[in-house]
Parts: sequence; structure tokens; C-alpha cells
Amino acid sequence: MNRLNFLIKSRNNDLTFVYEKVSFADSFCFYDRAFSYQDDDNGGQDLTERTILVYIAGDALQSYVQGNLEGLVKGYGESEKVSNLLVYFEDGRSAPTLYQIIKDKNGVVEKNVIKNYNEEIISTDPEVMAEILNDGFSFCPAKNYGLVMGSHGTSWIPGTSVPRSWGASKKYNINIPELANVLANIPYVYLDFVLFDSCYMSAVEVAYELKDVAKYIIASPTEVIGFGFPYDALVKEMFSYEEHTVYRLAEVYAEYYDGTLKNNVYMEGSIAVIKTEGMRALASVTSDILNSSGEEIWNIDRNELQRYYCISDHNFCWDFGYFMKTLNEEKYSLLVDELDKTIIYKYTTPYFGRSLGYSNYLTIDPETYSGIASFIPVYGSMDEFHNYYKELAWFKAAGWEDVWFN
Repeated sequence: MNRLNFLIKSRNNDLTFVYEKVSFADSFCFYDRAFSYQDDDNGGQDLTERTILVYIAGDALQSYVQGNLEGLVKGYGESEKVSNLLVYFEDGRSAPTLYQIIKDKNGVVEKNVIKNYNEEIISTDPEVMAEILNDGFSFCPAKNYGLVMGSHGTSWIPGTSVPRSWGASKKYNINIPELANVLANIPYVYLDFVLFDSCYMSAVEVAYELKDVAKYIIASPTEVIGFGFPYDALVKEMFSYEEHTVYRLAEVYAEYYDGTLKNNVYMEGSIAVIKTEGMRALASVTSDILNSSGEEIWNIDRNELQRYYCISDHNFCWDFGYFMKTLNEEKYSLLVDELDKTIIYKYTTPYFGRSLGYSNYLTIDPETYSGIASFIPVYGSMDEFHNYYKELAWFKAAGWEDVWFN
């Protein structure tokens, strides 16, 4: 575990992935819904505008996730415009629970239990996750849906002897292709957004896997300080944003992590909003650049590029735009056009990692920051990362299979 000199940590961790099937507890509690949400297939009543499900699998972030839950309750109480807010909460201290946050007739905010789950369930098991999401979204159907995922994360990296792709539930995790499959099969749900309150999840490999399950991905290419998103502020935006203001979901993060020193903590961070419909065109231009770069791909000096990792064994994330420009500056102009269409909002502080105790902290130029990361393979490497990389959808779509060394 990456513990910090100042008792601050980030949302990544060294855990081992093991796949296990787990059954649900039988007991659950239904109650009167706070909103009307039926459509023609459900009695002809109107659907409520939006259901947001916050999925917290944070038993390795115990010191932070309780504060996240309190922030959600506080923000809901202060919001003028609200709709359905569901929270799946696992902190390793008590049985996982699915709540609905509501206001009673007097405006008092309550956490009502939809379902209590067996303490032994693993929240990152694909079958378990699928059923939890179905429990929530089927309980509160709506016109639009959003998903917030709060836990540890390490981009596309498979869960082996190093950090997982996403999640930390009893030291288990889920890989991104599995996550995409889970999200693609939630009955009658297409997500407006997936927001990752986790480290390293703004990456071309992740976005391409998830391009068909959500319109937008909000995520950071760097680590996320353990506090995570400012949930009280986030809630207010989740129920008030319109299609053209979805960037506000990331802007609240930027306003919170403004680079200043607060209570002896440098509030540093980076964030981006990815419009997933642009990922295919981005992959096409990437393929053109890779196929025209020849041996330069394998001769590139990664030390000269913008890295997004502070820990040496997390060397899987560099700035994607910077990498492409270094390979082929002539064709980079075409990539910039697609990046501008795809990364619709981006923000970074000029430094990251000082309060995490890293001597190797990041220096990031906001002018060249593209908002999204990429892996840069090493010629001839046959380690587990490189072998797994060939299984990702981005590997083929972006032309890596055409230039691969074996």
C-alpha cells in the first residue's frame, strides 16, 4: 500500500486480482419512491429526469469514503434541483448497502436502505457488480443515467501482481473489458456519463473500451488524492447539468484541486472530460501516425515525454498527445483536430504529488497537457503488461497490431 508521509494517500494501491463468484444476501428493503418515474411500459406515468448511482467499493479507502458519503448527503440537502441519487457503499467496516438519498416532506435528508448485502460479497466481481447496478437502476428508472465509480484504479493494467484496473473490494478488482461488458448489459440503461473517482482512468485504452456504454467519461490521467471528488459540490452539478454543460462535473474537481496549500496539503490534480463518440476517429488517426513512424516508435526516449506516474512500477501512462506529436509532428495536426473534438474539457495543476510524499513528483505543462494518457510499449518486451495489451480493443483499432514487434 502506498502510504504517505503526511498521512495522505492516493486512489491507487498494490493488490492482487482473483476472480470469484459470489451470491447475494436474500434480504432487502423496498420503500416508497421519492419520485414518479414510470413510462409507457410502466403504467404510462412520467419518468423522472435523472438517476445517478454512486458506486463506492472503497474498503481500502476507509479513512476517506465515509467522508465521501457524508458529502453526498450534504450536497443533496443543499441542492435546489434533485432527482434520484443512489449510493452503493462498501467500506470494509459493515455490510455493503444500497441506499437512496431522499428529502422528506420537511426537507430533511435521509439515507433509506434499498438493499443490504451479505458482508462476504465482492463488489468488483462482474456478476455481483451487474446485479447491484441492476438493483439500483431498476429501482429508480429515469430518462437519463449517470454512474460515479469511487475506488482505487490503475488505468487498463490487468489485475495481477500489481495494481488492478479498477476497484478494491477485499483485495479483488475488475479489469476494464469486464467492466465494459457489465455496463453494456444493464437492462434498458445507456449512461450519460461514467465518472471515475480513481487514479489513472483517463487513458485512451480505457476510453476506447467504454466508448459504447457512456456518452462521456470524466477521469484523471494522474493519481487522485485520497479525498477524491468534492461530493457536496458534485451532487449539485449532477442534477443541474445540461448536455452542453457536462464539463461542470469536472470543473468542480478543478475548483477543489486548485494547486493551493490548504491545511498543509497541496491540492493538486488533473481531470478531463472525454466525449466517447470521438474515440473511433481518434484511433484511426493514431493508426495512421503509428504506421507512418517506422522504427521511431521503438527508438523513442520515454524519459523525454510527459509521464503521469510518480511510482516506478506504474510506468504505463504518458501524455497521449505529447507522445503522438513526438512520433510525427507533421501528422499531429490531424490528431489535434480529433483531440479537440474528443477531450471537451481538461484541467491540470502544474505540479502533482508533492503532498503525497513523492520526491519524483510531476511537473506538468498545462499548455501541452492533452488530458488523456497512453501506454508506450517497449520493443521486445514479453512481460504480462505487453501480452495483455494485445487483448485490448485499442490495440487493434489504433494500429498497434500492424507495427507490433512479434
